[in-house]
Amino acid sequence: MRITNHKQMYKKIIEYAFTKCNVICVCVRKNNDYDIEKGINIILNKESVNKQKIIQSSEEYLEILFKELYNNKDFFGDLDIKRKRKITFKKKQKIDEEKYYYLKTVLQWIIYNHNTSMWLKKYSERIIHKKECIYGTEYYLKLNNKLKDELFSMESFDDWQFPNSVEGICFYIDNRCWLENIFSWKSVHIYFENEKEYKYLKSIGINFYEKKFIPEKNQPLRYEIINVGKF
Repeated sequence: MRITNHKQMYKKIIEYAFTKCNVICVCVRKNNDYDIEKGINIILNKESVNKQKIIQSSEEYLEILFKELYNNKDFFGDLDIKRKRKITFKKKQKIDEEKYYYLKTVLQWIIYNHNTSMWLKKYSERIIHKKECIYGTEYYLKLNNKLKDELFSMESFDDWQFPNSVEGICFYIDNRCWLENIFSWKSVHIYFENEKEYKYLKSIGINFYEKKFIPEKNQPLRYEIINVGKF
């Protein structure tokens, strides 16, 4: 059942989820765009680039890089060739906008790759399962208080998104998904075990798109074969 006020109720939802769930799942996207990957490699191998300023999402440094790379045929060359027929009649301003957007996207991927790798390294001991998915790789982690603090450091499910963090936080009760955050739709769904739980969450202010409770047998439940084990 889809939550309609998940932004406002984020912390209440997380608090309740910790009383019944023992696993979370997060997604790390994979970049499949050759041009973006090429741009990433050029920037990361350029000695004059300040990688720390990129990670800090400095708008000022984005402007500096744009000016520095503007005439770089290796960086923008493929982009110009691909779009040559489309942009010959456009104004220079439009060409600059396309180049600027490309550079910004490349930098966002550098930030994303850094942030997600650091996050996974931080919680590597809690990872119990991973699998490839349509967007990239899903990681399943056994919950503990450290992860709880991490979840409470955010203000909304929308804070778990590209390029700042891992995405698609989902909560599991062993192998069964209880809460699913579909980041591509920016929607959050809970798959209730019973009507009592549904009524309780409504009583603490959580609202749902559906007008009445949907029994478990009629819900599109999601399962994952994982070995939860003991931690």
